[in-house]
Amino acid sequence: MYPHMNEESMSLAVDAVNKRFLPHFIKKKREVDSSKSKFYKRYAKWLEGEFTLDLGTSSVDSCSECDVGGRPVKHFSECGKRAQYYKVNSLRECCSQELIDAAASSSREEEKRAVLDADSALALITQANLSKYQYETIRKTTKEKGYNIFPSYGKVLEAKTKCYPPNIEISEISAKVPLQSLLDHTVTRIFESRSDSETNNWPEELMLHTKWGIDGASGQSEYKQRFSADNNDASDSHLFLTSIVPLLITPTTFTETESREIWKNERPSSTNYCRALHFQFKKETPELTRLEKNRVDMEIKELSETFITSGTRTLRVSHKLHFTMIDGKVAQVVTNTSSASNCILCGAKPSQLNDMSRYGCPILKEEALLLGMSTLHARIKFMEYILHLSYNMQFEAWRTTPATRPIKEEKKKHVQDEFLKRMGLYVDMVKQGTGTTNDGNTSRRFFSNPALVAEITQVDERLISRLGVILEVICCLSPIDTSKFREYSHETATLATTLYPWYYLPANIHKILFHGTEIIESAALPIGSLSEEAQECRNKHYKYFRTHHSRKCSRLATNEDVFHQMLISSDPFISSLRPQFKTKNAAK
Repeated sequence: MYPHMNEESMSLAVDAVNKRFLPHFIKKKREVDSSKSKFYKRYAKWLEGEFTLDLGTSSVDSCSECDVGGRPVKHFSECGKRAQYYKVNSLRECCSQELIDAAASSSREEEKRAVLDADSALALITQANLSKYQYETIRKTTKEKGYNIFPSYGKVLEAKTKCYPPNIEISEISAKVPLQSLLDHTVTRIFESRSDSETNNWPEELMLHTKWGIDGASGQSEYKQRFSADNNDASDSHLFLTSIVPLLITPTTFTETESREIWKNERPSSTNYCRALHFQFKKETPELTRLEKNRVDMEIKELSETFITSGTRTLRVSHKLHFTMIDGKVAQVVTNTSSASNCILCGAKPSQLNDMSRYGCPILKEEALLLGMSTLHARIKFMEYILHLSYNMQFEAWRTTPATRPIKEEKKKHVQDEFLKRMGLYVDMVKQGTGTTNDGNTSRRFFSNPALVAEITQVDERLISRLGVILEVICCLSPIDTSKFREYSHETATLATTLYPWYYLPANIHKILFHGTEIIESAALPIGSLSEEAQECRNKHYKYFRTHHSRKCSRLATNEDVFHQMLISSDPFISSLRPQFKTKNAAK
C-alpha cells in the first residue's frame, strides 16, 4: 500500500498511531457516547488537523496511560474503582491480548528471579532459628515451584564466616575471643550496616559506648561426652558467661548544637546485640568473679582505637566500657561488701535500711555508683518485697520464728493460690534446677494491676502503684529528671517505712529509693539502657544453641559451634537485616 515504507517502518507507524492517536480518539468517542453525528459536529476542527508520526520514539510496549494529554495521570493504585475499570478497558482496546499476557508473564518471571542475598538469608535463618535441614527443605520446595528465592547453603556458610572475629580460642571447657578483636569486629559490622552516604558524613573521631557484665547459670545439661585427661575433674553443669552489648556511637567531641548520636542500639536489652566474650564451664564463686573482672579490666586498659576506612577517609573509634550487666551477687563481690543484706553504696546494715535520716547520706563507695541499678533484678526484688510483706503481715516481724513459720506458710499458700486463680501467675514457686517462677515477665504483670494485687496481698495499693511507676522510670531509655525522681522516691520510701516499719527494706530497694538519684546522675547514658536483661536472656539461648545448633562428636566441636552461633545471632550487620515486627501493645 505504501511502497516507500519498509516492513519495520510500517510497524513503527502502527505503533505510533496506537500510542499517540488512538487514546485521544477513544477518549473523545466515549464523551459523545459513540454517536458519529455528535462526534463529527463537536470535533470537526480536530479531525481537520494534522497528526505527525514520530517513528523514532514509538514503542511496542505502549498503552493509553503513557501520554494522552489533559490532567496528570494518576498511578493505577491511587485511582478509585471506577477509574481503574476505565483504565483496564482502555488498555484492552488499544493493546492486543498477546501483549498483555506477555507483560504479565514477564512481571511474574521478574518476581521469581528476586533472589535473597546470603546475608539476608542468614538473617532469616537466625531470626526463625532454622536448622540446615529446615533451610534446605524450604529452599528445595520453593525451587520446585519455580521460585528460586534462597541462595545455596554454601553461600550462607560464607556469610557466617564474616560474623566471626579473629583469634577465637576454643577448648573443652571454655571459648573466648580477645576483647580488642571483638570490639574491632563489632565496629566494622556496624559500619557495614550503614550506607556509604551516611558514614561519609560521620566525624573522623568517634567513641563506641559498650556495656559488659558477667553472670553464672546453673542447671545446665551434662552431655555424654568425655573430657580429656587434663580436664578430668571438669563438669558442664554450670556456665559462667561474659558478654558485651554495643550501645551508642558518638563523636569524641561535640557541641550542644550537634547531634550526639551517630549510631544507637534501639533495643539495648535485646539479645540481638549481646555478644559473647567468654564462656566457661565453671561454677560462679566470688574468686572466679574477681578473677574474670580483673582479666577483662586488664584488656580494657590495653585497648587501642579501631580504624575504619570510609571512602577516602579513615575514621578512628575509641572505646568506653560500662560494667553494668551484673546482678546483686556480683555487685556485692566487686565492691567487697560483707553481706548481701547490706547496702553496697552506704554500707547500711538491715536494721538501718529503713532509717530515713540516711536518705541522701554520703556515698562510701563511689565506684559502686557506676554499677547501675540491675533493673531486671530490681523488678523481681520489688515484687518479692510486696509478697513478703503480705506473708508476714499477720505477725508483723521481719524474720520468722518456729512459732510464726506455720502462719507464714499458710498465708503464702493462700496468696499463691489467689494469684494463680485471679491473675494466672505462679509466684514464689521453686522450679527444679532453675530457681523460682519469679521473673521479669511475672513482675510486669504483677505491677500492671495494683488494685487487684493490693486486694490479694492486703498491701497498701498506693505503695504498689508507686513502686510500679519507679520500675517503669528506671527501665526507660530516655533521660530522667533527677529532681523529680528524688522527690518521688523520697515520698515512696517515707510511705513504705511509715506503713511497714517492722519490715526492713531489702538492700536492692534501699539502693534505688535512697540512692537512685545519685546513680542516675553518675551514669553516662540513660539508666534503662544499662540493664543486665540481655545477658540474663542469653543463658537460655546458650542452652538452645547447644541442643539444636551444635555437633555432638566432641566437646571441642560443640563449644565451637555454640560460640559461633552466639556470635552470628548477635552480629550487628545480620541483626540490622532481621525483620522487625510491631507488637500489639507497642507504645505509640
